[in-house]
Parts: sequence; structure tokens; C-alpha cells
Amino acid sequence: MSVDDSPRKKLLKASELISHMSDRGIKFEKISVEDAERFLIENNNYFKLTSYRKNYLKHIEGKAAGKYIDLDFAYLVDLSTIDMYLRNFLLKISLDIEHYIKVNLLAEIEDNKSEDGYKIVTEYIKSKQDASSNKVIIDISKNSGSPYCGELLAKFNINKSTKEIYEFPVWAFVEVISFGTLRDFYKFYYKYYKLNDKHNIGFLLQTVNQLRNAVAHNNCIINNLYPIEPQNARKINTDNRVSNFISSLGIGKSMKSKKMKNPRINQIVTTLYVFDKVVTSKNVKKYRYKELDELVNDRMKYRSDYYSTNETIKTAYEFLQKISNNLYKEYSDDYY
Repeated sequence: MSVDDSPRKKLLKASELISHMSDRGIKFEKISVEDAERFLIENNNYFKLTSYRKNYLKHIEGKAAGKYIDLDFAYLVDLSTIDMYLRNFLLKISLDIEHYIKVNLLAEIEDNKSEDGYKIVTEYIKSKQDASSNKVIIDISKNSGSPYCGELLAKFNINKSTKEIYEFPVWAFVEVISFGTLRDFYKFYYKYYKLNDKHNIGFLLQTVNQLRNAVAHNNCIINNLYPIEPQNARKINTDNRVSNFISSLGIGKSMKSKKMKNPRINQIVTTLYVFDKVVTSKNVKKYRYKELDELVNDRMKYRSDYYSTNETIKTAYEFLQKISNNLYKEYSDDYY
């Protein structure tokens, strides 16, 4: 039974992992075996690094059957580095979305003559009460000892026995809840008052939340860029507004259809769409799109020769490059 087939895999040393990768067809031509071993020990772990191998096909017949096609260890290192930069960027725009969701929602509440800033919080918390507990109160209470939220929470009366909060204003409430709760509260507000959300992004915030959690926990993002299997394709739906957004950025129908069937790419583009809609500051958009442009047109192109034979990676890059170039062009006065 091989290392990969064993239900309980043996803990291998870096040198043994190098040998195992060689057996699977991973080459060490762009980087020496010694440097690769040092990289595994000092910079990354085998499990995360080799997850990027999913972007490569295997030989299906002949002496090389089961071995990867044109995959060098250096390619895995470069993909992991690109992924790190991409995660950092996606976390930034996720935090921007969270900030502007709060800003926009508070502005809406201030203009609502039926709302005093306390009622909606009370009604929301009440809606989350079950027979024995209230998840919102429990989650908020966990922050009572925080050096960042504790002082704010101490100003308000949280009854841990009855799981109630008295006189808790919305402007304080949004600062102590998670992004997941903020998303739910956002949807609750518009439903409670039967108002139309001008951006209509309540449903899309679930996607933003999933991506935000992934990047915040350092999950690999680009370790599988293939479209989802046909039998699961129905699970990957692209909102019409996101689809139109992509088209407006110069993406053709065929490329859009293929790339948006990959759940990771789908989430990235959907998050970019939400960012573009909810962020009201042109300067923030300009700065973020400049960051994306530098990532795509500088760092991602740095080792483009590594992926000259990999159509999946090449076309995913071209897709993101078109999106980035057009977003930057729209908001930059010094677009090259």
C-alpha cells in the first residue's frame, strides 16, 4: 500500500517526502533537492504545498502512468507564494466590505423615521432566542474580556442568565458582532421594515463570508483551478449581476462560463463585485485596484514561464488579468 493510499499515512521526514514526490513524477530541475528540502523545513508544510499539484494532470498510460505531467517542485513553491499574496489582498477587500456594510446600514437606519437605533437590535436579538439560549448574546458575551470590545460591552447591561441585552444601540452592536452575524442582521433589517436594499447583496454576502473565513484561516485558494465536475455544476451558480459585471469588464461568454464554474474563482469574482458595489469611496477602490493590478501584472507574471504548458493556470490568470486591468483602468488616472 502506497503512502497516498494508506488510510493512516506515515509521518515522513523532509528527505523522505522529497523521495515520495519524485516517485510521483514531481521534478527538481528548477530547484535543487537540497533547497527543496530546506524549503519544506523552514517555509511550508508538505500537505499545503503539494495541494497545488491538483492543478496538474497525470499521465494515464504507459510507463509514466500515475505520474504528474510537467510538474516541478519550483512551480508548487511559486503557486504557494502567489496564493499568499492573493489571500492578503482578498482579506483586505473583505474587511473593506465589512466596514462599508456597517457604514451604509447605519446611514439607512438613521434615515428611517420608524427606528431609534435600539428597536432593531432588540427585535433582532429577540428573533434569535430559542427555548434555552440566544446565540447572538452568547457570541457577544465571549468578547466581554477582550481588550478591544470589553470596555464597550461593559457600558451595556448584558444579562447572562436571561440572555438579554438592554438598551443596546445599533452603532455599538455592529462593532461587536461577527461578519456572519452582521450579514444576517443586514438581511433582517430590510426584511423587518419591508425595505428594498438598493444593492440587493444580502444573498451574496454568504459568498463573501465563506471566502473571508478561508483567507483569514490561511486556507489555500488557488490549489485547484479546474471547473467543477459536470455532475456538481448545478451547485455553482453565478448571480446575473455578477455575470453582467464580468461581461462589462471585457470577458467573453465562453471564458466567463468556464472559469465561473470553478467555485474558488467564482467566490473571488463575486467578492470583487460586492466590493465594487458597497464601497462608496473612490479613493479606496482606486487604491485596492492598484494593489490587485500590481499583484496580477507584476508578481503573478514573474514566473509565467513556469506555466506555459498548463492551460488551466494560464487561462485562469488571463481571466483575472482582464478583470484587474479593466477595474484599475476605470478608477485610475495614471493607467498605463
